[in-house]
Amino acid sequence: MLSKLKSLFTKKDTSISIDEGTRFYSTDILGFANREVQSETYARVASLIPQEDSVLDFGCGRGDYFNWYNNTYGAKKIKYTGVDIDKSLIKAGKELYKDIKLINKDWKRLPNKIICDWSININSNNYQYQKNSPDNITYLHETIDVMYKHANKGIIILLASELVDNENDWIKYNPGDVLNWARMKYKNVIIDHASFMNSFMLVIYKNKNKN
Repeated sequence: MLSKLKSLFTKKDTSISIDEGTRFYSTDILGFANREVQSETYARVASLIPQEDSVLDFGCGRGDYFNWYNNTYGAKKIKYTGVDIDKSLIKAGKELYKDIKLINKDWKRLPNKIICDWSININSNNYQYQKNSPDNITYLHETIDVMYKHANKGIIILLASELVDNENDWIKYNPGDVLNWARMKYKNVIIDHASFMNSFMLVIYKNKNKN
């Protein structure tokens, strides 16, 4: 069982250790000040998604959003698919969470047939995963395009803001620049910088009449 797992998982040379008591990653590594902020962030994302809709989680790690959702909403189980490039995290999630659907793959190489109502990305683009990746802004644009491609209704992505002093060694983004780029390429774009301490959320609806 995972309770015997002693190894460390890493992202961009940043160690992520398993908490044997709660079996969650360190909240600061995931981009949260504490468990309460983590739960509030998940709740804010979930509030934008109808409970009957399916979710594709980009950079899912072990799939902790899946576990949080099912524990929060009980019988209303989420229709969830997670994708992450880190094989060890996918393996850990499958061992830890029953009936979870996780894919170990670079999200830019997802098969076209994998489509969900919503694509979500919670803080994953605050880290650079591959040394041969393009510059951070190009990589972000590519990520948003892929998320949009694999969504029926829309995408939700959380990013670290450069407008707020962050002690974390994250990649940070200018909310105005991200919003301007998204509005030039997509319709029905909104941004929320008020609900989060150090981050902002970009939402792009594919068809606002569906929500």
